[in-house]
Amino acid sequence: MVVISTAICNKNAKLIYARQFEPISRLELEEHIVHFSRNIDTCKDSTHLEFEKYRYIFIPIEDLYLVLITSKQSNVVEDIEILKLIYRLLQDQCGTISPDNIKYFSLEITLGIDDIVSLGLRESVTIP
Repeated sequence: MVVISTAICNKNAKLIYARQFEPISRLELEEHIVHFSRNIDTCKDSTHLEFEKYRYIFIPIEDLYLVLITSKQSNVVEDIEILKLIYRLLQDQCGTISPDNIKYFSLEITLGIDDIVSLGLRESVTIP
């Protein structure tokens, strides 16, 4: 039940922001994002994709995607709650969620995400 990474990317698999909770290389993370973006069109009615080892839960934000990469054994309900908290954090920190605002507030976003997820597991915190 571990969160591997949270990422913000565009529809062309360009990584805007990422925070890893498990030791993975940048190349592995980029492969996950490319794999996610190639398969996003198959997902019309839901906000998650499942593959043999990994699950991608996402929230579309205009031209961006907020993606949570987890193991398949992870609790999907808890993962969705983590994703919602991170989305609210982005709204509170950035106002308008755009690549420029994400880059500008990246330190605050990282610190907030670290309060929400610790060692890949959800902490019992709220946005306030």
